[in-house]
Order: sequence, then structure tokens, then C-alpha cells
Amino acid sequence: MINIERANGNWEAKFNNLTYQEVIEISKESNVKEVSLYKNLGITEENFSDEEFPIKFNIKAYDKNALKNDNIHLIEGRFPENDNEIIVSMPEYMRDTLSKKVKVGETITLTTSGKPKKYKIVGKADRLSFDFTGFSRYELGMITLLDEEDLLENSLLDITILTNNIYKITETVSNIANLLNIDEYTGKTSEEKLSDFFLNIIGDARFDETGEIQFSTNEREIFENILNDNGEIQLNTFYSYNKQLLNYEGIIDVQSDFSIMMAEALGVVIFVIAFVATIMLYTSFKMTYNERIKEFGLLNSIGMSKKQRHEMIKKETQILGIIGMLTGIAIGLFISLILSHIINIALQSYHYDILSYGTLELIVDRPNFYMKVPALLLVLSIIILYLIILLSNTFAIRKLNKQSTIEIIKNTTNTKIKKKILRTPRIVAKIFGEEGSIAYKNIRRDKSRHKTIVVSIVISIILFLCVSELITDYFKKSLYGQYYQIGDFKDCEITVSNYEGVHKLIEYLENNKLINDYFVYEKGITNYNIILEKNDISKDMSELVKNGVYTRCANENIIMPTNTQCFKDKAYTDILNKIGISDLKKDEVIITNSIVLNNINKKKINITNLNVGDTYTLPIAQNRDGKTIEKNLKIVGILDDFEPYINLNSNTSNIYMMQIVNEETLKELNKIYYKNELNGILEESSREYSVILNTDKALEIELNSEEIKKIPYVQGIISLDLYYQTEKSQKIIVEVLIYTFMALLTAIATLNIYNIVYFSTLLRKKEFAELKSIGMSNRQINKMFILQGILYAIDSIIWGLSISIGILYINYIIQTSKVQAMVILFHIPWLSILICLIVVYATIFMAIRNARKKIKESNIIDEIKNDNI
Repeated sequence: MINIERANGNWEAKFNNLTYQEVIEISKESNVKEVSLYKNLGITEENFSDEEFPIKFNIKAYDKNALKNDNIHLIEGRFPENDNEIIVSMPEYMRDTLSKKVKVGETITLTTSGKPKKYKIVGKADRLSFDFTGFSRYELGMITLLDEEDLLENSLLDITILTNNIYKITETVSNIANLLNIDEYTGKTSEEKLSDFFLNIIGDARFDETGEIQFSTNEREIFENILNDNGEIQLNTFYSYNKQLLNYEGIIDVQSDFSIMMAEALGVVIFVIAFVATIMLYTSFKMTYNERIKEFGLLNSIGMSKKQRHEMIKKETQILGIIGMLTGIAIGLFISLILSHIINIALQSYHYDILSYGTLELIVDRPNFYMKVPALLLVLSIIILYLIILLSNTFAIRKLNKQSTIEIIKNTTNTKIKKKILRTPRIVAKIFGEEGSIAYKNIRRDKSRHKTIVVSIVISIILFLCVSELITDYFKKSLYGQYYQIGDFKDCEITVSNYEGVHKLIEYLENNKLINDYFVYEKGITNYNIILEKNDISKDMSELVKNGVYTRCANENIIMPTNTQCFKDKAYTDILNKIGISDLKKDEVIITNSIVLNNINKKKINITNLNVGDTYTLPIAQNRDGKTIEKNLKIVGILDDFEPYINLNSNTSNIYMMQIVNEETLKELNKIYYKNELNGILEESSREYSVILNTDKALEIELNSEEIKKIPYVQGIISLDLYYQTEKSQKIIVEVLIYTFMALLTAIATLNIYNIVYFSTLLRKKEFAELKSIGMSNRQINKMFILQGILYAIDSIIWGLSISIGILYINYIIQTSKVQAMVILFHIPWLSILICLIVVYATIFMAIRNARKKIKESNIIDEIKNDNI
């Protein structure tokens, strides 16, 4: 919760575009503790750019509560204390440009809506929440202090609120919404729609010779609908929640995307457990009632009605249910307590709050997770358990209620004596002998029992195989740590906008003994897509396309993204030595031609059939006439990987081909792109270099990031190792929860199989006593037991495996039908099947062995008499 507050602001609900009079009404609401006020003053007419995109500022006025609760991170100076002072947004990527024009202590004149006003700059802030970065413009934020004395009743404001009781937030907001007749925010505001509209127009580059935008009829209608009759943006009045904050506080009335996903996952878990528990309880109750069948018949014969019998069984079930629920809840709370300790241990290497939006937030003081069981959830669990017990018991006694007293006492309802049913296949008699024939007939003549056992085992098999394989596939497709594990250089990445700054940065890091080694590369301004023709596509890559794993296709060709880089210094020399060349010339390229299919088996495949000496065409940009500008690149080297610098790409849904070019080629690619895609606004981009560090002091670098960012041209720092450790912690947490769930399901499935086999064997004590009385030896009976177990397992496994593989294949078809879905190629889960076979057979024979041991201890005469009372 603390981290979410820091990242998104310490507020619970937000209201946009209200009048000051409406704000006063909201502040009177009994549960509203604090109101923060925000007023939009407009966009500056001044241009703060420096040979780059036009930079303007969006000026807003905050009251003191807003300055306190919006979690603004000052990098220099202080907050404004009156409406003539201002703080300025200085995001990392703009600091070099803005530092020349914006200085703390200076006074500047800003004009909004034709009205100039002087402000004294008293502080600089890191990126503000309302900064806007467009395709060809920047609108950054400025904040001054709101003077409430100047507000009129109809002045438009945005507000956020904090409440006295956060658990009544939805009730409070609902009351306010009803009072003011406003709706919850569910889509984009008019401002966002207008911004998207112009970005699409600019992106399509639809300008006439004079530079005017060319609208289609439909676009003009959209544009006019966004504006009112005066040509101004139509402002929407709406409210919204700080969903992450509220969900972390345990308020489920307000659902974020994350909480919805978790709720869906929880719903599936509850359904699966409830379904399995119902089947398990049903079979247990059914077996128990079959064992007591004569008891119920005798009670009927002395005058007990069905209603009385039902009440007796109901009370027995309730007593057993209460004992079982209390025991289960106690065990569940104990397991949850253990899991919370395990999660806290895993969080020791948790460094980043990766749930935050925008830049990553470093966690220095980590909050501890603790077990908290909401009373509502506990009550809901008890209700669900009670319904499961009631439903299972109702189904179990349904058949009992339909039988007459004579049928119950005779207990012959389930026994089938049709000749066709009792006929033993020759192969069974030949392989297993007389004992096999008897075992087969015993199974077939009691169809209901056989069906119950087989269905229960089949459900257990399906449960184990499907859940375990789906979870395994999830981990195979998991991207935890893939991008951030880049060979030996996986600890930190620092972005620098000028190569002179690289040398100063390295000098600082080496003087402070913060690094062991490093390498540098320059990034291309964009990633280009090349079209690989059918003959250039490898056989393995064609299989991925055929199976729907890779779906970016153009007829029989495939669209392949590229990642263009220019390595520097030692890394560049090492790569050239690997290839066996002394230098890269203009329009020459070294490419990667391999990917790893997944994280588990590390299987490599080739992407293309391209060879050294081949030339391919790289589409770079489109000019105003719509003609594609291309460049031919000659392959002078092919690498499987760039270790130790960068490992193979292993994200199947994001396959790309890496291109290494020299500085001259990269500069020309960037120049062509900017000149044509931006219609001549710029002919050359600013350079961007990535410095990748090998260090064992990533945390110290992150803690000193503000000092490092003062080095000229340093723009941003990402501690890859800390991020990887954070993701590793998350993975451990997910694995603990998922494998605990799997262990629980496996235990339930195993117990279910044991239960039904054990009780079904005990129900036949009289039958075994009769067989012994006519001369069947213990060895023959043991053999018959074993054969019955084998036959039960064979039937169950055939059905269970067939249905499980069918479900997994259907899931595979569904996954491959999704565009650009990351899918593991379909395979038969042989290891899981082997584990399943061992568990099923071991459980069946353990149940039979224990039941047989109990039968052996019984008296033959007593069992033949079968006095159950």
C-alpha cells in the first residue's frame, strides 16, 4: 500500500471538472476527511525547445493539500508558497535541454490564453503525472500555488479526496455522484480523444502543400463532436478511484485490472476445488451408505419413515461437517501463516515497486506481508463448504430414497447378472487365469460401483495432468528475467545522450569503484520490419508460422522486426574478432539468426536461410508520395549470440533479428527516417548511447542515482540486476502459491482415489468371506485384489489420459488462434503421465492393501452373516 501511494498519489477518489460550489458541497460530506484542489490554467504559448521538438508547459495550480498528497519528487528547490511562484517538470530525458532555459531563482513570463503573467521559478521536479509526450511535441508540467480567495462559484476544478473511513469509500463516492449527477470514468476524456486524433493525423502524415491537415469527412465529424459550439473542448465531469491503493487495502468493491485478474483466477481455483470436493464427498457418502444399507433397511422395517431417516442422516452429516470445517479452517490458517513467512523471506531481494506506473520506484524500507483473513471471506468459505456437503449428501442418498425396504435389506439393486455383462473376455482369462475371470466379473456385475470408481479416478487424473501442464506451460512462457539477463553484463544500464558524457560517466564510476566492467552501444532510432520471402525462411521458422506461434505474416512471407545497434570500443572489437573481420564498412551488417524456443529446454532454431554474402532489403521510411525508401544491407557475419554481451532472444512472441552496423550506416538510417517520417521537421536525431555495467554494487548506484544524473548528458539509470532480483522474488512467490495449490489438488485427488477404492473393497467383505469358505486361498484372493486394481486403473487411465490430452490440445488451439500469442509447441506430457501412472497405481494398491489387511482380520462366519447392526 505504501508503495502504491508513493507511485500514484495519496488519494482515494478523484473528481474532474467540478465547479467551486460543487467542491464546497463535497467537502461537507461526513466521511470526507480531506480535499485537494487542482485548477488547470492552460498551455503556455512560449516555446522552450532547443533544436528539438516544440516544448510547451501545461500550467496547473495546486492547493497545499494537493502539493502534499500528489507525491511530487523535487530534484531541486522548494514548493511554491504563493501564486507568483512555480515549480517546473524536468524529466530525465529533457534536463539537458531545459537546464539552459529554466533555472531556479529566475523570473519568467508565461502566457496562457493571451494573458501573460510573471512567475518566479522556485523548484524543479521529476516527471509530473500530467506530463505529455507526443509524437512531435512535448507538454510538460508547471505547478503554482492555488489562491482560493480568487475562486468564483463557477470556477472549474479537479479534486481528490481522502476519507475518515476508507472502507466506506464506494458509499461516499456514490452519495456524491448521486448528489451532483455525475458518472464514473470508463473511457477517455475529450482531451485524450483530441490528442489521439491529432497523433493519428500526424502519424499518417496527411498534410497539403501549405502544411494544413487534410481531414476525411468521417474525421471531421469526430473532430467536431469533441468540440462544443464555441470551438472549445467539451469538458467531461466524472469521478474515478485510486484502484490499486483501494485493492491493496482489501476493498474489492473497486476493481483494478489486477484485482479482476486475481478474482478470475481465484474463481477458477474455488470452482476446481469445489468440484473435486463435491465428487470426493459424494463418493465417500455413497460408499458409507452402501456399507450401512442393511442398517437402513432394518430401521425402515421397524417403522422409520424416509423423512426421519433423512433427518438422521442430515444431522450426522452436519456434525461431521462442523468437525471437518473447523479442522480444515485451522489447517488452512496454519498453511497461510507459513506461506506469509515464506513470502517475506522471498521479498528480501525485492528492490523495485514494479506495480508503479511510469518510472521504477526503489523500495528501501520494504513493508512486510502478513496474514489477514477477512471475515466476509471466512463466512463465504463456510457457506460454500456447507453447500458442498449438502449437495454431495443429497446426491448420495437420492438412490437410497428410491428403494423399497425389501430391496434395501436384500441389497441386490446394484448387482447385474446378465449373461452378456458377466462374460469374461478370453484374453483376460488367458493372461490372468481363474482369479482374473472372477475379478473381471466382480467389477462388471456391480456397474454402479465400477462407474463411481472409474469416474472418480478419471477426474483425479484430468485434474492432475491438466493443471500441472497448464502451469508448466505458464512457466515456460514466463518472461521473468529473460530481458534483463544479458550475459555477464546484467547489472545496470545507463542512458547517455552524448558520447562525451560516456567517458565522464565511466570515469566517475571507476573513481568511486562502482563497476567491474562495461560495454557501450548506440541505439537505432527505431526498429524496422523486413519482409522475409518464403525461400529465406528456415524450416523451423516455417513450422512456428504453421502452428500459429508466430503470426506476423504477409501471404507466404513473414514480417520480421529488427533491432539495430552500433557497438563501441572493446565490445565492437570482440564481435568483429568473432566474425573474423577487421572492420564493418558502410551498408554492411552482422546479424543474429537464432532464437531460443523457451526457458526450459533452451532449444535453438534458425530464423532464416540467409548466408554470409547475401543482401537483404531494409524498408526505412515512406516519403510524402507514399513511396517506401529502402536500403540494401550486405551480410558479412552471422552470430548465434553476442555473448557475453547479449544472450539469445527467447521470447517466442517477440522474435526479432538483431543488426549490428557501423556508426556511418546507423547515422544514415536515422537521418532517412527522421527526414521522411517527420516531413522534414528534423533531419537528424539526437544520439542515444547505452552503457551496460558489470557490477556488484547495483544498489549503491541506484541510491546514488541523483548524483550520477548530474554528470553531463546522463539521462536515465535502470538497475537491471535489482529489477531481475525483484522479478525473481515475484517468481518465487508465484511458484510457492501455485505449487501449494498443485500439492493441495494432488492430495485431494490422491485421497479421493484412496477413499473410493478402500471403501469399495470393504463393502465386499461378505463376498470375500464366501470365496474363502468354498476353498479360495489367501494367495488367490490377493491375486484377485491385485488384478481388480489393475483393471480399475486401466479403465481409468485410458479415459483420463484421452480426455486430458484432448483438453490440452483444445487449449493449444485456442492459444495459437490469438494474434501474436506466445505459445509452446504442442507436446504429449510424458513425464506428467508417468508421474500420474505411478501415483494412481500406488494409491490404488495402497488402498487395496489396507482394506485387504482389515478384511483378513475379520471372522468368516460373521461376515457371511453380514450383521451390520
